[in-house]
Amino acid sequence: MIASGVVIWACNKTTTLPAYTAPTIFSVSSKVTHSKDSIVNSGDTVVFKVQGNISDTTGKYVISATLKSTDTTGALNPITVLFIKKVIPAYDTAGFGTSGLYHWAVNLSLPIPAVASKTGIKTTATFAYGLNLSSELGNLVGTDTKFLHVK
Repeated sequence: MIASGVVIWACNKTTTLPAYTAPTIFSVSSKVTHSKDSIVNSGDTVVFKVQGNISDTTGKYVISATLKSTDTTGALNPITVLFIKKVIPAYDTAGFGTSGLYHWAVNLSLPIPAVASKTGIKTTATFAYGLNLSSELGNLVGTDTKFLHVK
């Protein structure tokens, strides 16, 4: 007769998963540059040079932009606001191998009306990436603010 026994192995089958990290599908570089840091008081145009990364270049999802300028008083009175529903950037593959995202770049113009000399102006650019519907607008990406001086 063969002696047999039952062996029960107990093991702890808990698995600790790493925290979820949402994939980056759209980004704007943290620095937006201006073509110049001062403007003339009779009216001028500020050109924003903007770049970032994006996962989709088909145009199904659009990049929109809001460009705004205010004076630098405590009230931050609005001077100009421009909403661009569909920004059309140039795409390239710079950095694609490391990030898996396409590089995009665009120049956007914000007209500034005549303002008093020595006025300080604060300009801000905010970008969003999503479907072209207000209810589907997602991935809001703000950019840094720049300051200009009126000659």
